[in-house]
Amino acid sequence: MAGEQTVIGSRRTPVDDARRTLPVRWFVLIGVAAAVIGLIPWLVTGMRLPLQNLWAEATLPGDMPLALLPLNQYAVTLLFGLLVCGYGVVGLVGRCMRRTAPQHAVAAMGIGVLIVHAAATFQTTVTVADGLLPSAISAIYLTAMLAVIVASIAVGLLVLRLIGSAAVSGAVVGLTIAAVAVGYWITAFVNVVGLIDSWTPEATAFFVAGAWVPPVLTGLAIAWAGIGPRSRTAGGVISLIVLWTLPAFLTAVQSVAGSRALLHQPSELPGYAWRVFAGQLIDVRTAGFSLSVAVVIGVSGAMVVKLRKHTSE
Repeated sequence: MAGEQTVIGSRRTPVDDARRTLPVRWFVLIGVAAAVIGLIPWLVTGMRLPLQNLWAEATLPGDMPLALLPLNQYAVTLLFGLLVCGYGVVGLVGRCMRRTAPQHAVAAMGIGVLIVHAAATFQTTVTVADGLLPSAISAIYLTAMLAVIVASIAVGLLVLRLIGSAAVSGAVVGLTIAAVAVGYWITAFVNVVGLIDSWTPEATAFFVAGAWVPPVLTGLAIAWAGIGPRSRTAGGVISLIVLWTLPAFLTAVQSVAGSRALLHQPSELPGYAWRVFAGQLIDVRTAGFSLSVAVVIGVSGAMVVKLRKHTSE
């Protein structure tokens, strides 16, 4: 009997075999590839650093140095989209491969993304620091922009955790944050200087897609989660709150960072930021549109999924 138990205990399932055929190091490479995908809207422009208000020497746009990230006070939402999208990609890969991936696959992919982002941040920081005026204001500016990058990476890691390994309710929230980032990622093909320099039909298509994609993806995520259990319903509600408030918050941050006049009046910054944030929240053309699209797709999709389950039973 002991011998039989040993034999039975040593049997391997197909899942065990699949896990053995997928080395963890390959998932690090998947993370690297995902990070590069996230940076594509910037890479295709030629990666010329945007003009800097505090640059030491007068320089034409085409003569600016190369940088792996578009470090600029007017590129807060762009940086968020470029950085967070990579984590969203690996989060989806991790969730789709939960049955076959090694135990630490999600963490390995996150490390791969971090490697690229760390290298890009270091190269960009050194490049910008070398060209800025040697002053206290330049140091504050560079520190503030680095804070934006670090905060975006932190949000990306949260997205990876939620999508890759959290419960369905948490995954819906993570997918919504990623959806907002994807919207900025798409819009980057319009906003990045040098790629599209006129309001062409292509630019219009990118702009429209950037506005539609976040609420559509959020609605699909809510439909996937369903509206049955309380936790999933709560996840759907939180995701709608994120879709409503996150773009408004990022717009407020970029508005404050891009206001040269207010930067010399720090006491006015909180009030200005709040006015921009509140204005975005009540803007029917942006927030109202996004919430309406997400709710319609999410609720109708969840009802269809629930109906199909009942009919199949």
